[in-house]
Amino acid sequence: MSLFVLRVKDRDIPRVYGVPAFPIPPLLFCGMCVYMFWSAVAFAGTITLIWTVPLLAALPFYIVGKRHPTRNETDEEV
Repeated sequence: MSLFVLRVKDRDIPRVYGVPAFPIPPLLFCGMCVYMFWSAVAFAGTITLIWTVPLLAALPFYIVGKRHPTRNETDEEV
């Protein structure tokens, strides 16, 4: 999905490599990923959703990290 976002946001950047038949291959890839996720949930049931526990546990750290800049970003060049 980032390919689509970056193609829209950074239109002016010259591309070193173009995706042949864009947007068909990225759309097929995204569709297959959605299908595999759905298939895993359908096969294993709700046990597949265990990944939400570490994701939700890491979310507060992500939010705090986004609010506070790192030391290198705040240092002035000498």
